[in-house]
Amino acid sequence: MQKGRPQGTGSGLSQFQMEYPVQEWQDYAHKKWLHLPSAVKIQFSASSDLAESFMVCWSQLQQEEEEVLEKLCSDLSVKKEPHAVLFYKLEGNKRFGRKQYTAAAVLYSKAISHASPDNEEMAVCFANRSAVLFHLAHYSECLEDIERAKEHGLPDRLKCKILQRQTECLQRLKESTTPSASSSKTEMADYSPVESQKSSRLATAVFPVLSLLNHSCNPNTSVSFQGRFVTVRASRPIQKGEEVAHCYGPHKSRLPIEERQKLLMAQYFFTCRCEACTEELGSTDKLTDFCCPKCQSPLKGEAELHCLTVTCLQRSRRDQLLLRLQRLEHTVDIAKEQVHRNHIETSIRMLKSCLSEGEKFLSPNHILLGEISDQLAQAEASKGDWRAAAVHLTRSVQHVELRYGSCSLELGHELFKLAQILFNGCEVADAMNTILRAQQILSMNYGTDHNLVRELQEMKACLLQLPGIQDSQRR
Repeated sequence: MQKGRPQGTGSGLSQFQMEYPVQEWQDYAHKKWLHLPSAVKIQFSASSDLAESFMVCWSQLQQEEEEVLEKLCSDLSVKKEPHAVLFYKLEGNKRFGRKQYTAAAVLYSKAISHASPDNEEMAVCFANRSAVLFHLAHYSECLEDIERAKEHGLPDRLKCKILQRQTECLQRLKESTTPSASSSKTEMADYSPVESQKSSRLATAVFPVLSLLNHSCNPNTSVSFQGRFVTVRASRPIQKGEEVAHCYGPHKSRLPIEERQKLLMAQYFFTCRCEACTEELGSTDKLTDFCCPKCQSPLKGEAELHCLTVTCLQRSRRDQLLLRLQRLEHTVDIAKEQVHRNHIETSIRMLKSCLSEGEKFLSPNHILLGEISDQLAQAEASKGDWRAAAVHLTRSVQHVELRYGSCSLELGHELFKLAQILFNGCEVADAMNTILRAQQILSMNYGTDHNLVRELQEMKACLLQLPGIQDSQRR
């Protein structure tokens, strides 16, 4: 039987004999190693990567080694065998069905080695291997195979499935790491606009035209940078004669006026007198982030807070409410840690209790309520309950919109996460509406070439392939 060639049509792996002379070459290499000078051995041992190790070995290769390799491989066929692709793929499918994932990965790899580049079979084998890698929790490698499947011409019938796997894989990668509030993130529950974030803003270029725009803490434009180019887009309708302004960093929805003015003075050396600042400075009716525990109306005041409802005589001390808030934040942190320890049900129970407690004394747009809903969505999504995750994330979207506005970047990121959840849950109509809304906001802030916008476009294209969707979109 010729080695490396399929024989017959049975299912046994013995039909493919891939017995290459590895041991013979290892024995020869071992003898070669024993006679190498110490300096060469040290150089090889110090090699930091595969390429460097290869170059050290290459420098030692002599005519004798070439002759040995040629003799060992003289009767072996190492060319691609198109018929072998189907055999190994089917064998891999059988192992995958039996949940023998490691064996399936090996078989799919063999199928790939025999497939021709830029061929549908190769793309399908990469897609199949990505499924195996996902089940083995090798998420980074899974994403690599997904990209390879796309590059080699993945058939349209598999694009929806592969996109869903990519989304789930990115989600699992996120869950395996502890998120940082100041890090740059891209996937489901990665952008957490309901968490406090800090950033340092530095001027990196001079744009003469852009420099003509004044700052406003409530701007009417959005500015995005790509390489040496900058794009200014209207973030809301601008009336004739109205000044066009953008934000230098401190925004009224993200920072109180005291912090905004301090930052602007420290970096740009001016005291802001924009409309938003003027209104806040002139306002005597400053509300707090707390609501009345009795009637849930807003509270205002300093040390002692009182309810805005005239008929309500409820009074609350600020320090007591702050202490209550600190205890709640601590409990939320514990619940979040339960998710990282894979104690999902415990986390969900704790978070629901925290949400009920927070709604009793926090204002509806308090940042913590949005964070709790966001964390609940993460927990439900981690166990595959897309419907429950969508319910919680919809509430988070409402919190974010209340706090940051209907055109805010924070809302765009939260809608992006909701679109992923609805897509994974096959909620086609809601997913499409959310995709369009997220796409509009993120395109305005980032431009149409941003990776988040492109992923939304891919999800949209996938949904449009479903029966009846194109007609409903036209109407």
